[in-house]
Amino acid sequence: MDTSCLYIAPVKRKVNPTFLQLSRPWRYFRLLMIIRACQLRILPATSQRVTDAVDALRRERIIAVPTDTLYGLAAGAHSDKSIRRLYAAKRRSETVPVAICVSDAKDVERYADTKHLAEGLLDELLPGPVTVLLSQKSSADLPLSLNPNSKLMGIRIPKSDFIRAVARQYGHALALTSANQSGSASTLDLNEFTELWDDCAFIFDGGRIVSGEFFREFE
Repeated sequence: MDTSCLYIAPVKRKVNPTFLQLSRPWRYFRLLMIIRACQLRILPATSQRVTDAVDALRRERIIAVPTDTLYGLAAGAHSDKSIRRLYAAKRRSETVPVAICVSDAKDVERYADTKHLAEGLLDELLPGPVTVLLSQKSSADLPLSLNPNSKLMGIRIPKSDFIRAVARQYGHALALTSANQSGSASTLDLNEFTELWDDCAFIFDGGRIVSGEFFREFE
């Protein structure tokens, strides 16, 4: 039997315009909701938001934070899950070392051997735009996934009140790396690492880091 008479293209022509009229606004609405969701995760890097950062770290999430030199990605350094999330966000080999961040110079000795250092040296260097390279203590409360192929570790205390307050309230070291994918330039502004926003529980806005131009590098 010839079934060409059963073809319902005319019906489709009647339905499609209505469907498109309904679906297009829905698509726009959905896009706006996605944008809004991202905006809700962008918070000012102020003392009032330290607890939000700490809560995210305790949930083993990643946060984006301003430092004294660049924007960084931070995670709880004592959490294996957090460390792996950090490496995944960076698209970085887990064999490449990551520095840790603590709040005060006195905290360095919790994680690294400092007996050979001159008294007061760390207080002179930190906080500031330097990474101190020291031997990791065997007693340090850090997972094997953090710098597994190195006995040395980089330790930072940025001259940034926000990240230091986060580390202090969190009570543990933070794993800290620049907010960019491996092979890309370090970032000085939120809009320079939008591809990483979905990996972060919160993005803390400290404005553009003007002084960071000197420290910008490819990593």
